[in-house]
Amino acid sequence: MLMARPITRLGLLAAAAILLLTDFGHAQRIEISSLTPAQGPVGTAVVITGVGFSATDNAIHFGVGGIPNVASGNGGTTMAFAVPHSVGPHDFNPQIMLPNRLVTPGTYEVFVINAQTEKSNSLTFTVTPKS
Repeated sequence: MLMARPITRLGLLAAAAILLLTDFGHAQRIEISSLTPAQGPVGTAVVITGVGFSATDNAIHFGVGGIPNVASGNGGTTMAFAVPHSVGPHDFNPQIMLPNRLVTPGTYEVFVINAQTEKSNSLTFTVTPKS
């Protein structure tokens, strides 16, 4: 038969330390594993594959702007967007009255911020000239 032992202050501190070091209930880290395709002209449909995306309210950052309020699919592992014609800080905050910039051929940093405001790693998308 097991006998209950009184809880000591040291035992409580150890339990608290374990809880602090364990990430219970926290979503997995947000991470982009691929952009498919990784290059194309303005308007190209791109699929972002990764983990940790929220069901709704993800922000896809593309260069200095991007696409707000994007839903994910497949349990938070995929999202899709079209390469925008123009980008700017106004994309995420309508009160910023700076003009958008046209998306021209070149490389653009792509990352995601999910609904919990966790930021993913960045991958590069290359915008190519229209054929």
